[in-house]
Amino acid sequence: MRPRLYLTTIALLVAIAEPAWATTVLRVPLEEMARACDLVVQARVVAVHTSAAPDDERRISTAVRLTILRVLKGHPTGPALTLTLPVGRTDRWTRTIPGMPQFREGEEVVLFLEKTSAGLRPAGLSLGVYRVRHDSGTGRTRAVRDLRGIAVIDRTKQGLQYPDAGPVSYADDEMDLDVLVDRVLKAAGVEGGAP
Repeated sequence: MRPRLYLTTIALLVAIAEPAWATTVLRVPLEEMARACDLVVQARVVAVHTSAAPDDERRISTAVRLTILRVLKGHPTGPALTLTLPVGRTDRWTRTIPGMPQFREGEEVVLFLEKTSAGLRPAGLSLGVYRVRHDSGTGRTRAVRDLRGIAVIDRTKQGLQYPDAGPVSYADDEMDLDVLVDRVLKAAGVEGGAP
């Protein structure tokens, strides 16, 4: 009996100790994120295309083409923009970064973008993306973050606080779209918030 209990305990410890695939991201208040970002837009995804580099089929990227519906902060170069993300899947290879947002054609999003040497990227990975959800039953339009793949740490007066287990939801992770827009506009210095 003892050897079996011992093996069962070892198996449970190994299962518990197996690392979760997540990227650790510091949570900052919504207003702070809005002030720090170079561009905040409400947009619709019009195309998602994954490709491999001609010289190395393992170097995969996904181009996400968006039509800008509303600019909340910053100055885009035109009515559309393309994000090139270093993730994707081809017939032979998959390249992932836990917490890097994925996009679907036709979906509406609010993006908090920062300039990097590789172009515009969502700030804080998935923390910088809100999915817009229209609820025909209630008539409400909600903005929701999808935090799969990221472990969020919080800044407190005592220092950094790591979550014990599982995703933690905060008020900033889901709200009415109008509330999100108003908060971003106020943080960006637009008098009176939403027009």
